[in-house]
Amino acid sequence: DTKRMEQALKANIEATERLHMAFRNMSNSINAKVTQATGSLSYAKQQVQREASQFREDHYRKLRRVALFFALVGVVLGAVGGVVIVDYHNARTFQDSVQGMFGEQVCRQAGGNEMIVNKTGERVCAMGLR
Repeated sequence: DTKRMEQALKANIEATERLHMAFRNMSNSINAKVTQATGSLSYAKQQVQREASQFREDHYRKLRRVALFFALVGVVLGAVGGVVIVDYHNARTFQDSVQGMFGEQVCRQAGGNEMIVNKTGERVCAMGLR
């Protein structure tokens, strides 16, 4: 009986050692896979952060370009509008002053009389019919 018990005990010890080795191998395999998965997730997180940062930079660069474009368009339109308004005002002022100084004289030399139109208040040169 003791021999059989000894053999059974040895068999149990061998089976326990095999189980121990199998669990150790399984544990090492799981640890390796967890480490690999953690590394992959860390790399993916870095990639996502890098791409998000690049996207943000591109977005702000585009916003700055659009803002600069509209600022330049505003400046150009303001300058053109200012030139048109000032030019129109200066032309009217020049025309009125020339008309006032020389209009009557030129009209008389041409054989007419200068008159003011009642409806518009403008000066015109009226030529007599012969």
